[in-house]
Amino acid sequence: MARIFNVNLVNEAQAVIGLEELRAVLGFAPPGNWTNYKEPSREEIAAALTIEEYYELREPRSKMRSLNSTLFFEKNFPPAIAFLDMRMPAIRAIYRLKFEEIRRHHGPKGIADRKEIDRMLEDFRTTSLRIDRAFQQIFLRNSLCLLAKGMLHN
Repeated sequence: MARIFNVNLVNEAQAVIGLEELRAVLGFAPPGNWTNYKEPSREEIAAALTIEEYYELREPRSKMRSLNSTLFFEKNFPPAIAFLDMRMPAIRAIYRLKFEEIRRHHGPKGIADRKEIDRMLEDFRTTSLRIDRAFQQIFLRNSLCLLAKGMLHN
């Protein structure tokens, strides 16, 4: 059970790091406190008046990072994020460099439209998936090593 908890916590925590970095590059406030899980409707997204409001509605959500989570509490995340920042600072650096590179292409005018926000969110998803796959390999190899040493039972 602890392994399942840790695998999911690491995956969700690295995604939070990515969203923090994306928000920082865009000049938006960090993610707020958890709320109930709810995907916005197409109408809500279409009615967004500002780029920031549009981003807020389009930002990837996770049931595991909401008040509806059956696995985590909001308080589980700050220590997990601090652990990843201390032990694997490359995660935050990867996200930051990716988003700053995109931001540089837009110059001083910044992010101008919804299409650019959508592209950055797609880059977030791609990067998050790659980092998650790397963690899956780490957890798998660690489990195989522990199994070979007789320290883990099927």
